[in-house]
Amino acid sequence: MQQQYQANRYAAGKVPGVVSIQAVAFYDPGDGRIRHMHHGVTLAGAHAVDTAVFERQAVGHAERLGVKLDGLKSLHVPNFEHTGGRFRVDLKTQKLVRLKLPDGLHPFRKRADQAAT
Repeated sequence: MQQQYQANRYAAGKVPGVVSIQAVAFYDPGDGRIRHMHHGVTLAGAHAVDTAVFERQAVGHAERLGVKLDGLKSLHVPNFEHTGGRFRVDLKTQKLVRLKLPDGLHPFRKRADQAAT
């Protein structure tokens, strides 16, 4: 399934379109909290990375960043369309679920009362 993602709305100049985005979420199997997420973008004219290769790359990147993967499970999301926000893994359905954020809280910024921690 090839589709143009809305990710190109942020592009400057003439760039190839985004054909697909895949992701791997490394999550706590006890509560579904995601500890690390890795994304891969396939542009028009390129070939998507094989799933097994992509997941090995995701493990390597996480380890280089110091993420401790012991005890975590991974979830491969082949057609991820990130629209901002935070996610967790629903343990029953094995799907990503968007977390509701408090009003006014940007998904990637800490609240003022958390900034010092």
